[in-house]
Amino acid sequence: MIKPRQLSTREQIHFARGLSFLIGAGVPLLESLELLATQATSRSSQRWLKQVTDQVANGQSLHRSLTHSRRSFGPMSLNLIRVGEESGLLRQNLTYLATELQKRQLLQRKIISALIYPAFIAFATIALVVALTIFIFPKITPIFRGLRLTLPWSTRLMMAVSQFLRQDGWWLLAGVITLVLLFLVVRRYSPTGQRVLAWLNLRWPVAGPLTLNYQLATLCRTLGLLLQSGLSLGDALRLTAETTPHPLYRTHVQAASSSLWRGEKISTYFVSQPRYFPPLLTNLVVIGEKTSALADTLLHLAELYEQEIEQLTKNLSSVIEPVLMIVMGGLVSLVAISVITPIYEITQNLPVH
Repeated sequence: MIKPRQLSTREQIHFARGLSFLIGAGVPLLESLELLATQATSRSSQRWLKQVTDQVANGQSLHRSLTHSRRSFGPMSLNLIRVGEESGLLRQNLTYLATELQKRQLLQRKIISALIYPAFIAFATIALVVALTIFIFPKITPIFRGLRLTLPWSTRLMMAVSQFLRQDGWWLLAGVITLVLLFLVVRRYSPTGQRVLAWLNLRWPVAGPLTLNYQLATLCRTLGLLLQSGLSLGDALRLTAETTPHPLYRTHVQAASSSLWRGEKISTYFVSQPRYFPPLLTNLVVIGEKTSALADTLLHLAELYEQEIEQLTKNLSSVIEPVLMIVMGGLVSLVAISVITPIYEITQNLPVH
């Protein structure tokens, strides 16, 4: 059986918000789905919504129709819709879902936008240096070799690099492509490799704190939202584990779920893993358990970690950009000095008439 393609976050937000608005306006569910289908902007969306509408018209519940459609929601979204149908709070849960998905989307965009500019500058500078080394530097290399001068170390280094790239550059490119493909294969198909990469990602000097706060924000928001919608803590933990992409945090949430079934509190397990669950989180979870306000506490924690991510992304840009400029400027300067220094020595040795 072919696994249905999951809807993008934007598509899920549009569907949940639109359906919530129509149900809140008093439009029956079936008519609301038909209206959404007529307003769909693409043929694929129209076909998908028509399929869901037909299944609902045949007596299927909304969450089952969405589960069996060609395009799917994630487990968290489907269970929020299921709980909403069973409790008579479908409109409220759809509103919660749209709001939380939008917050997650904004969080991802903040992280991506903080990394785009440094990545672009690094790529452009490396491409420029490689182009100068491969295409420009070899044209003046014969002149330098024909001179009876002791070339500076920077020029000799650039000549060696240029010769290597021109003669063996394809092997280097093939090696880089192979490593990238190997990385992608390990990341996708090897559970052990995924865990190793996830472990390393949490320990990078810059990326580590950002990854930690992102995973905690996502985990707290998902678990808090599921609890707020009426799920039991055990079911909410199970679904949170299913929707957590980070393999190490998925394992820890599953372990917390197992400890819950043994009669322990989840805060007890969180306290035993201080590397993954900081004291702020564990202390507030303890308070949330004692006051029976765990859902609100978790959503408050999600807000705190999202604010921390926003601050980290601002600091990331302010720290990376100057360092990147210095490194990239050094590379360009090395190429320029390698060319200018021998030319200067030539002009110094020219006879004066």
